Amino acid sequence: MGWLMTRDWPYKFVQLSPAQILDRRELLDRYGHYAYMTPIYLMMVTYTVRLIPFLWRTYMPDKVVARTRAQFATKVPEMPSTLRIYWRRLLWWLDDPLTPEFGARKVHIIGLAYALWLLFLTFHNTGNDYLHMTKRFGHIAVSQLPLQYTMAIKSKRNPVQIAFGLSWEALNPYHRLFGRLVHIFVISHAMLYMNFFVMAGLLSKRLGDTDVRLGLAAFWTLNVLAITAIPPLRRSGYHTKFYRPHILAAFILLPLLAFHVPYTRKYIYQALAAYMFNGMARTSSTTNPPILASIMPVEGTNLIKLCAPGPAWGLPPLMGSGLPGWIAGQHVYLKQSVTPKDPRHPFTIVSQPLREGQDGGFESSYIDLVIRDLGGPMTGWLASKPKETKRLDRNVHVLIEGPYGQAEHFVPDLLASKKRGTVLFVAGGVGATYTLPIYLSLLGSNDRTLEAKFVWFVRSAAETKWVIEMMLRSGLSEVDAQIYITRGDEEEAKKKTWENYGASQLNGLEVNVVSSRPALRDVVEPVFHKPEKSKATNGNSHRQERVVVLCCGPAGLSKSLRQEVGTFVHREGREVAWHAEQFGHGDS
Repeated sequence: MGWLMTRDWPYKFVQLSPAQILDRRELLDRYGHYAYMTPIYLMMVTYTVRLIPFLWRTYMPDKVVARTRAQFATKVPEMPSTLRIYWRRLLWWLDDPLTPEFGARKVHIIGLAYALWLLFLTFHNTGNDYLHMTKRFGHIAVSQLPLQYTMAIKSKRNPVQIAFGLSWEALNPYHRLFGRLVHIFVISHAMLYMNFFVMAGLLSKRLGDTDVRLGLAAFWTLNVLAITAIPPLRRSGYHTKFYRPHILAAFILLPLLAFHVPYTRKYIYQALAAYMFNGMARTSSTTNPPILASIMPVEGTNLIKLCAPGPAWGLPPLMGSGLPGWIAGQHVYLKQSVTPKDPRHPFTIVSQPLREGQDGGFESSYIDLVIRDLGGPMTGWLASKPKETKRLDRNVHVLIEGPYGQAEHFVPDLLASKKRGTVLFVAGGVGATYTLPIYLSLLGSNDRTLEAKFVWFVRSAAETKWVIEMMLRSGLSEVDAQIYITRGDEEEAKKKTWENYGASQLNGLEVNVVSSRPALRDVVEPVFHKPEKSKATNGNSHRQERVVVLCCGPAGLSKSLRQEVGTFVHREGREVAWHAEQFGHGDS
């Protein structure tokens, strides 16, 4: 007996005439096309909507645009309406993380809606034809491969990124979720077909046929793709257990499907084109030849600093990042070689980007990376170079790919903003490599209207050296920054930071030695509740200004900080923009 053929099961094995088989083929192609075109229509509509503000800024008279911006800059924030409060709460709720694998709640909602739509296309107009429904599962699954392979393209020229205005990092949760949907559809297709072979007594015969063997090979290849993408495997060995098997299986899958059946080859060819474009884009955005960089240990820590010349890097390649330099908060990939077998790892650029008017001196001509040596394939290899070469400069050849990062999509607007408000930067450990460059860029921007506060939790005083040095090199005489050192002797820590590292030269810098991380509520509340004298109330009131929160550090820090910030969104309806980065790439 088969698995699914019960009395109440609506689908039957039906005998079709040649004309009916042709009609079924036409329906399969039509509904596969509907599924294929769905994301394309969504991209077209979304891009058109996003284009409206751009057209307004481009074609409206400059005086009108300038007057509107000036009104936003000088307008004192008022108490929001009830409707706006509920809207802000809804947006915050949608952005709340739901699962570690797929992230925000909105990703799950969109994924569920898309899955229901694909299921509708799978079952609609199939009648009671079991094989029609079975074939439809496979056909629609393959029709989604062009989208899947396109979402994987790590380039500014990715059409999905362009249409939706998302960075690759923001798009990746959808890539993972939709990949699971494709896997489920393929599993359904394979299981239903095996059930048919068993019930029709065709199993031994069909297992000897080439098309079935190719289909089973494709099925198990897709299983490899899905299994190696499981979060624990990605985290335990990103390059060896995920990256290399993933790109290999993704390539092998395509010819297996192409020769399995001919009807879906138009989708396979498009997926193959996206796969090849991704490879060319990443190659063209990688330095060639390798750069001779300098690796230096940070004394008293397990940190190392890499300094690489920048002008030969950062030029806009044809299919790469297209950025003449980088934006504060972006990261690059370091590679030992171009071959996929060697590890590659993302690290945030901590040096300040080039600014208009700079003369291209040493500071602006190099990119700096601060890296924690955890003994991994890449960090261990880098940390060993000073000892191997017996040099502290020009001691390692590396390939640099990028820059990448979601910072490109919001940092320029943040630096150019004329709206009043506050930006809170919170980092833990090497998370400061992300928040500090943006903080210093904001403080150095001209005519800024945003206040900025920097908070950093770090284990030892020795680790603060590179941060204090960066603040001093930025030329700023005053900052609003708090550093909390959670380990070590207070007197020794004060001496290192204030005397040895020069923290005393920075007005507004506080260095605190604590036994544990202070309550985040004490960090967040002063940002949201800034007393301001108001003539209307003859007393203290709290300004309803926009707050931007940037966080980078351990997952626990980000989760706790979001909970604290969320209380002000839900309780007071505050306007908050949230940007969080996570360590490493095991979850990306």
